[in-house]
Amino acid sequence: TFYHLDSLYIRDPDPRLTINLLWVAYLPFHVQETATWTVCFLLQLHGSIMVAIMYFVLDGFMIMLILHLCGQLEIVQISLASLRKTKDRNDTQLIVRKIVKRHEELRR
Repeated sequence: TFYHLDSLYIRDPDPRLTINLLWVAYLPFHVQETATWTVCFLLQLHGSIMVAIMYFVLDGFMIMLILHLCGQLEIVQISLASLRKTKDRNDTQLIVRKIVKRHEELRR
């Protein structure tokens, strides 16, 4: 492949070093046979695809968590903005307690 071309310039490499697969690796066996090379290549390809999928899934999960937290904090902000409309002092204290408690839950 094209992204590890520097491995082609190695003079007399270790016989366990496989430079003709998807990823350069040290293997305890020779991969000169077609069947062995194919199995090793397919395993490396499968592993690479699984890792790529996991990165996409975890990145999407983190984005959804951040968006959810931003939405929850916006709800707290709206609750604070509507606090000015409350005229009774006791109601105001109860609402502030609920808002602070919710903010503490979101912070954890």
